[in-house]
Formats: sequence, structure tokens, C-alpha cells
Amino acid sequence: MAQPIVVRRGSVSVKIYRTRNGLYEHAELVYYRDGRRVREHLPSLAAAKGRADDVITLLTSGNTDVVGLGNADAATYRRALKLIEPTGRSLDQVVGGYMDALRSLGPSGATVAQAVEHFVAHQPEVAATTPEVIAELAESKRQDGIGPRHIMDLQNRLADFGGAFPGPIANITGSDIDRWLREQQEERKWQGLTRNHYRAAISNLMNYAAAHNYLPRDWNEMRVVGKAQVGQSPIEIYTPEEAKALMDAARRQHRPYLALALFAGIRQSEITRMNWRDIWWDQGLIHVGEQKIRTAGHRNVPLHPNCAAWLKPLAKSEGRICGTGIAHKILATGERAGVPWKHNAPRHSYISYRYVLLGLDSSKLAGEAGNTKQMIDRHYRKPITAEVARAYFEVMPSVS
Repeated sequence: MAQPIVVRRGSVSVKIYRTRNGLYEHAELVYYRDGRRVREHLPSLAAAKGRADDVITLLTSGNTDVVGLGNADAATYRRALKLIEPTGRSLDQVVGGYMDALRSLGPSGATVAQAVEHFVAHQPEVAATTPEVIAELAESKRQDGIGPRHIMDLQNRLADFGGAFPGPIANITGSDIDRWLREQQEERKWQGLTRNHYRAAISNLMNYAAAHNYLPRDWNEMRVVGKAQVGQSPIEIYTPEEAKALMDAARRQHRPYLALALFAGIRQSEITRMNWRDIWWDQGLIHVGEQKIRTAGHRNVPLHPNCAAWLKPLAKSEGRICGTGIAHKILATGERAGVPWKHNAPRHSYISYRYVLLGLDSSKLAGEAGNTKQMIDRHYRKPITAEVARAYFEVMPSVS
């Protein structure tokens, strides 16, 4: 046998012996791995030299356990090492992480690459905390001309939510929101309608966050946030005698509010924005402007004689008729009068009695009440006689 070709790198060497079998020349590779002599047969001298280089690379790097790989496998191994080199992690760490991800995907059939693509696509472009987005939403509402009362109500509802989730808004899931709402309803004894109002405020916030890149644009976690079942509450009204007792028991500064609610059917949110200039004494009308109501346009409500009689002694040339927070203060009036306070009953009473006096003309009443004809027909058909309806609009201040 001819002298071997020695391929050396540092202290590591590999010998190549050339052999001939008839017309064909072969090569034999000889080296030591873990103290044991290893021989490999290669089909040509060129193949042997390439393999020798691979073996020396693996031996000098300490990867003696993979030296026995064939040419193709060794080449694959080298490519794998090259690919993961920027990560600074070992091959077994990378493969282990990949297998963990694959197991997490379960039987979905999705690949790790698809999962990563989905994850990246659902990351927000801008990071922000929940309180920061709440403040930004409120400011945008102000710039859009939304009334301060509406903004304050929105902020009050969202303040509790922001306190519960002070971190990045992108970390909040629909399950988090659903669980929080249910816990709050239980702890604070909310009615179903209250829970739904909070849900609506949170939905408003999350839609704003998605539109401004604080959440992925296709964020739709609210779909898993349940709505509370809310039954139709019965429409409760006051009798003429109860209306008189309430007016007599009301404190002087509260009487204008109560008179407008009972005898003009104006909403609480509208009354608190009204000015004394909105009472058109000469025309016998009360004007409710478009900025004060939920629906578009203006409306004029008849100034009935009994309503005028209650208002006249307290009237001013201008200025707010009453301040905010009146709804809470007026509750004590029912206690003094010995009349249970009924939710929205002053407005319901006006519409119910007026409906009878108009001969059930819901179209005309809809214009006065700022409501729809369909809603009036559906909710305000009550067994009220014309005599009782007239008595209601004859409730006057006592003559002193």
C-alpha cells in the first residue's frame, strides 16, 4: 500500500490510503474517535478528501458523536449549524423549542411557520397601556364635539376597567373582559342592564384601540364577552294623587325639574341642559333643542297650564333650570311624600296620560316626546280613562 495522505488541522489528523480493485481506485479514511480507530471506505480520492475535511471539523469542534454520519447527513448537519448560528443557541435547544411548539399546536394540522405568521400578524403596531388609551379616547370624543356628560359617563365606567387592567391593552383577551364583567356584577349587585352598559363602554374602547393600531385591526375578542339577559321592565306611572304628593314634597329648587318631567315628559338628560329661555311662555311651548336630545332635530312640547303653574313662581329670565346630579337628590322627595320612587315614571306618566287625551294618536305624541310611534304604541297602551288622564293634567299647586 502506498504512503497515506495525511490531512492535519492542529493536533487532529486523518489519513487517506489509496487502494485499487482491478480497474477501479478507492480510498480508505483512517482516524481516531474517542480513542478508537475508525476506518471508512470512500469511492474516490476526491470524496475521501472532502470527508476528511468534515471529520476534522467535527473532531476539532468536539462533536465526536456525529462524526460517524454519512456524507449527506454530515452536510445537513453543517447547514443546520450555519442556519442557527445567529441565534447563539445550540442545535438541541433549537430543535427542542421547535418540538415544544409543534406539540402546542396539537392536532390542528398547522405548521410552526403558520403559527408564527398568525402571531406576528396579530401583534399591535403601537404599544399603549389601557389607561393611556382611555385618556386618548376621551380626548377624541371631546374633539368630536361629544357632550361632557356623555364623556364623563364613559370615563367613569372605563376607570374601573383601566384600574383592573393597567398594563398593555393588547394583553387583554375577551375572556378577561367577560370574567371581569361577571365578577363586577356579582360584587356590586349590578342589574343586567348595567353590566351591558359597561360592556358597551369597553367595546367602544377596544374598537378605538384597534382603529389606532393599539390592537390588531381584526381584533374581535368581544365576540366571547356575553351580554346579560335583560327583560322588558314594566312601564310604571304615577297616579294624579301621587304626582301631587311628589310636587308638594319637592324642595323649591327641585320643583322645576319635577314639573318638566311629570307634566312635559322631558327626559332627565334634557332637563339638566335646559335654560329658562327654552320656556316660551307666550307661545305656550317648551323648546327642546337638537343639542339636548338623543334624536336629531328640535321638538316643541306643549306647556300645559298645570306645568306652567308650577314653574311660574320659580322662573328666571335666563340660566340653567337645574344643575347636574338632580336625579340623586330627587329620590328623597319620594320618601318625604310617602310615594315610592319609580324608575323614569315621571316621563312614563306624561306619555301614558297624554296618549289617552290625544285619542291614542301616537304620531303626534311621538313628536312631542322625542320618541318613535312604534315604541309608544308598543309600551304605552294602558287601561286609563279620559277622566283620570284629565285629572293628571289638573294637578295644580295648592293655593296658600
